[in-house]
Amino acid sequence: MANLTLMAQNGLATVGTGFNIGTAVTTVNLQFTPQASAGFSGQVVIDGSAAPSPGASDWFPIATLNFTAHTTLLDFNLYFTNNPWIRARLPANATLGAVSIYLAY
Repeated sequence: MANLTLMAQNGLATVGTGFNIGTAVTTVNLQFTPQASAGFSGQVVIDGSAAPSPGASDWFPIATLNFTAHTTLLDFNLYFTNNPWIRARLPANATLGAVSIYLAY
């Protein structure tokens, strides 16, 4: 099982690095870890791309999560097809704390 950090503890609007996980992967496990001292309030978007080498306009959202004063670890599976690339982004500044996002596949 491979493990990736999609986004290190961050609360600022940013786009994480895209990772190629291959087309054979249909299930990934995502873990969201809020900042221990403050929690996290804000939106997180998980993007996918089927492009061989995705540019800025080749990404599309596959999951959007909204957090409000979230203080506990959130862990869930995401199912998808034909999206060999995945990334995380924070589209707007968080209003509280920061979050780390991890991926296992």
